[in-house]
Amino acid sequence: MSGVPRPNRPSSTRTLHDGLTVVVDGTTGTVRAEPTGYRAVMQYTVRVTRDDGWWVAEVAGIEDATVRTQEWAQLDAEVRSLIADLTGAWPDDVEIDWVEA
Repeated sequence: MSGVPRPNRPSSTRTLHDGLTVVVDGTTGTVRAEPTGYRAVMQYTVRVTRDDGWWVAEVAGIEDATVRTQEWAQLDAEVRSLIADLTGAWPDDVEIDWVEA
């Protein structure tokens, strides 16, 4: 069933011999072909709050995607790593819109 949301399923890729990579989106089930080496940018909104001396970041659209760090400087890397782990994206391909709550 194409187009039916299936949360928390990773995307899968397969490189073909003709220089194309087939990408199956784990959430929607859609299939697309991309030139090998092409990376799609994934955009996420992250809500940041302070809680008892900790920075808390919640990623919108990903269930249970929350990071807590004591230093602001750690937050970006931790959030990118979490998104990469949960979605299969490369951390460098994640674009983040930071929102202070």
